[in-house]
Amino acid sequence: MIKGSTSLTNFDYANFWKNESDSMASNSLYCNLSELLPVNKRVLEIGCGCGNGTIELCKGRKVLSLDINQFSIDLARKRLNGNSNALIHKCDFLKLRKSDKELISDFQPEIIVGF
Repeated sequence: MIKGSTSLTNFDYANFWKNESDSMASNSLYCNLSELLPVNKRVLEIGCGCGNGTIELCKGRKVLSLDINQFSIDLARKRLNGNSNALIHKCDFLKLRKSDKELISDFQPEIIVGF
């Protein structure tokens, strides 16, 4: 949480997390974690944030990423620039609808991550 703030708008949270995520990406955290995972697998990513982790996961893997924050999703989609290995789906992963569950089931994830 941002110091002195009791609640954040979705926009503010997306920007706060983008700054945190960019810092982690600049220190190769996502790259290093992604390299621990086997390639040629289907990965379910819980929370794409601004897409830094998703970009690394897509290297040799298909990724279905779930997030609830539309501002974060928009940032991630822009950064992924049409990467065909990634599908970002907006949903509340704490309250999955039937259609969300069906999408995940049809994707048949082999690995689940949440960076």
